[in-house]
Amino acid sequence: MITPAQNTEYYGFLTSLFFRSVFNACMRKMPDRRTLPVYILYDEFGHSTIPNFVSTANTIRGYNVSISIILQSISQLSARYGQEYAYSIQGGFNTYLTYAGADPETAKFFEQITGRTRERQKEHFLDIVETYQEYNLMNAGDVRTIHESEALIVSGNRHPIKLMTTPYFESWSLKRCANKGPAKLPSPEHHSAYLQYVGLER
Repeated sequence: MITPAQNTEYYGFLTSLFFRSVFNACMRKMPDRRTLPVYILYDEFGHSTIPNFVSTANTIRGYNVSISIILQSISQLSARYGQEYAYSIQGGFNTYLTYAGADPETAKFFEQITGRTRERQKEHFLDIVETYQEYNLMNAGDVRTIHESEALIVSGNRHPIKLMTTPYFESWSLKRCANKGPAKLPSPEHHSAYLQYVGLER
């Protein structure tokens, strides 16, 4: 579902209703071996409000559905849902990703979840006395200033990694896919034509 960028807040209630309906449709029956998985990419998540989103995100995994939400800042969650519920939403996801230029709160969030490292030292190899120092694996400033072509990923119980990335508009195949128009749907007279494209302009 694509809404005009300048009217994201204006159409926020429609977006919320749409995705709530999508989630409900995905959980109408348990998947079998012939059921295709569903991948939901929810851009500008911070501009809509989904009732009971935490329970939905946790339950819908059992129906072969994966949800990815995109935020401009981690603070959008607390602004929209409240601080405690925002923590619950954050805890419901297994993988986190950020690019360069993160705002201070988002950078601090990634500083915390990347964890700390401990450096052990001995004055001599056979010395019993051992000293150590502990420090952040990445400070907030390091998160904010990663290279523009890099992404920082923290997933599950795995160590955080930095990956080189390529914007879709610099990839010939992805750029071609992005320029494709809407899929052709059956004529309105067809009894199974439940979907239609509606342009949202104001």
